[in-house]
Amino acid sequence: KFNDWAISHLIKLHKQNDDWKNATEYLKILFEMNNNMDHVKLALYKVQEGRVLLKNNNFNLSREAFEEALNLDVDLNICYYFIGNSFADESNSIYDSAIELEDQVEGSLEKNEQSQKLKVDAENILAKAITMWGNFIENMPEYSWMILPTLKDALQALHRYDDIEKLLIQSEGKNQNNLDIVSHLADFYANKGDIGKALKTINKALENNQDSLIAQLKKIKIICLKNKESSLSVQIDKLIVS
Repeated sequence: KFNDWAISHLIKLHKQNDDWKNATEYLKILFEMNNNMDHVKLALYKVQEGRVLLKNNNFNLSREAFEEALNLDVDLNICYYFIGNSFADESNSIYDSAIELEDQVEGSLEKNEQSQKLKVDAENILAKAITMWGNFIENMPEYSWMILPTLKDALQALHRYDDIEKLLIQSEGKNQNNLDIVSHLADFYANKGDIGKALKTINKALENNQDSLIAQLKKIKIICLKNKESSLSVQIDKLIVS
């Protein structure tokens, strides 16, 4: 029992120091000592290890940790969210390097080619983030609000406008009572200029969520666009985001 206490204390210390790698290893030892392996708890520790690695821009290692967590607990779908974030952060880092290089070009063909290659790499990695976020929404639609705006921005950055509609329609079909997904679909139609479809979609959302302030604001925004009051619709967008 003393060993149990000592190892539990070490786990606590490592957690306090954000050293989740060692905390996980000692937790595994504790489980083995007691012949009681809790894969779900180990998976949660692995997620925390991955989050620390991601915070320190260790993108590949963070993904390895999240993937290990999924192997331990296949239902831990939050891992898709974090894997997507790791790809997105890596993409941003590469794109920033491309812009820095671009500023140094000064007529250098070689640097210009390197910059363009980095931008392509950034886009390819961002595409991987989109796949992971799509998995997250599919498996945890009730938390779609955590990533939908970012996901839409990522698809727009890659000029994959049709995929935004496909994703939202697919998600809405599986989760017809999910207000956030339906509202984003209505917003997409409105920004696309299909006001009639936007109104029909937001009205559908309001049928089951009459008291939703967000849905009501979305509807007002769509009506403003219909009446060509674009400046007012922008103000409503800012109000929704705040």
